[in-house]
Amino acid sequence: MLQEIRMENKWASLLKVRCKHRFYADGNCKDLEFVPTPDTAAELKNLRILFRSTADGLALLYDQEQTLRNLNSPLSGVEKLTFLIRNKNPLFLNFTELPFPEPGTILYFNNLSENLGGKDKKDKLLHGGDSAAEAAAQQVLAVPPHFELPHQSTGKTAPKVELKDALGKAVDIDGSFEDLSAKKGTVRFQVPHLPTGRYNLSIGKDTWALFISALPMHRYQGALDIYLKAAPGTYRLIGKDELQEQDYVLQFNNRSTFWRYYLIDQTDKYGEPSFSSPSVSNGEEIKFSKPTNVELNNGQQAVVIESQVALPLQELMSTKNRLNLKVKKDGKWLNKAIRLPLAGPEVIKPEKDTKKIYSEIYVYI
Repeated sequence: MLQEIRMENKWASLLKVRCKHRFYADGNCKDLEFVPTPDTAAELKNLRILFRSTADGLALLYDQEQTLRNLNSPLSGVEKLTFLIRNKNPLFLNFTELPFPEPGTILYFNNLSENLGGKDKKDKLLHGGDSAAEAAAQQVLAVPPHFELPHQSTGKTAPKVELKDALGKAVDIDGSFEDLSAKKGTVRFQVPHLPTGRYNLSIGKDTWALFISALPMHRYQGALDIYLKAAPGTYRLIGKDELQEQDYVLQFNNRSTFWRYYLIDQTDKYGEPSFSSPSVSNGEEIKFSKPTNVELNNGQQAVVIESQVALPLQELMSTKNRLNLKVKKDGKWLNKAIRLPLAGPEVIKPEKDTKKIYSEIYVYI
């Protein structure tokens, strides 16, 4: 029994990464799964660090007798730990305030900048701004170690090519690329010697934010690098003679959409609607557009109104968020206000012309 207790006390908490989301009533996000890369899994084992997947992120435990010694060993050479982020919820992007990803891109996070957030400014965020919504610049192009990027030659001389890692250190790629800009309008790279990670590439005046990995990155929403010694100030994991426990946060905001209601006369779905003067309120009047008549794809007639401001999507709506519709039918006010269904995350509709994102709801009156 004494031996079992000693073994349990040998492990202590090193790191937590927690995902928070303002869409959810409890503020916790359980939609993302963190997976160590094969190289990181091997490094964790060698360093005597245990990886644990948690409901809202990940946790690392360290061996109090061996881990610090292993990290400080000149043979270690472990600069960072890399975790890939898998999205388990197909609706996640619908209700999350993030730019829709360009083909081949992923989100990227690391602990190289201090940024405190949350209500009490105590959350150690792994991104700039108040939420990951402001991390649009952190969308990076995921490429394998063998890749080509477009580049049009502008002169007789070959373009200057530079590659830097996330720390800003130049990476030697002499002999690892071939300028095909004159023939194919591309530059070809072969960098199998580089570790998986974030890089900044410049070809002449063109710049690229890359995540280079031989892993199938199309299966993942993003990647997270935890730097062991390069993290600054209060984010630092390794002190002079001790490990410093860290609790990092990824904060996501709920998406706001323009709510578009189609009001359909259930007594005469194909006749011209007789609705007028619609007014939407949740105690205070919410501005909606003037009603317009449209014909739906199925031939039904409807009156359309849409909010003039974007309204937030939420997991649970409180009573103050309920929307009531007052409307005239055949020139007379209906006796009771109609409680409108609220927009959910199931379907959203981006429109290129207006650059707005809509939630469409059909109401039969």
